[in-house]
Amino acid sequence: MITPEKLTVRMVEDAIKVPARKWEGKCHEIALKINKAKLVKGRVAYGLWWGVKKGYWEERSGVPFTHHGWIVLPDGRILDPTRWSFEAAEPYIWVGWPCHDYDEGGNRARMESIGECPEYDESDKKVTIKLSKPAMDFVMGLLGDTPAITLKQLGWLANLSPESFEGHVVEVYQAIIDTGWSGFIPIDNRRLVMAQSG
Repeated sequence: MITPEKLTVRMVEDAIKVPARKWEGKCHEIALKINKAKLVKGRVAYGLWWGVKKGYWEERSGVPFTHHGWIVLPDGRILDPTRWSFEAAEPYIWVGWPCHDYDEGGNRARMESIGECPEYDESDKKVTIKLSKPAMDFVMGLLGDTPAITLKQLGWLANLSPESFEGHVVEVYQAIIDTGWSGFIPIDNRRLVMAQSG
């Protein structure tokens, strides 16, 4: 393993056998190759990039975001081997703390479009979830005045950003998984939460 700050483009090129000029548009693939080569310790992340779009990405400059992949280091910093492709810069390995440009799981975009919780509808399928009293109280606070949880409400709940659950996310995700409706949880969020929970 190499200290992230000491990892160079040349080291990555040599290890993954792909020249840096071919990394553009292949951010997630390159992050996976770095991870597989065990160059640094970390977890591959996938989501959206909201930052500057020049160079390779210039044709998408009017689009608010671009899908992107990177590595989350054990201390929470990000190692981004292809950030330079958004900046029209020479290839370099970026290491730094997360900022609003990195949107793992696309949660920022999802939260901007998710809307309010669906109202209770007697005709909708009901779902029973098993949670501790504090977690259930929290969830019911999110859902509002509802005599039961409907399938539509469960789908809405599963699509909230993990940060929305204020410490109950692992329990809520596990309860949703236990209902058999795990497909409602965005896979990037599920991987993120379950990786953090050990």
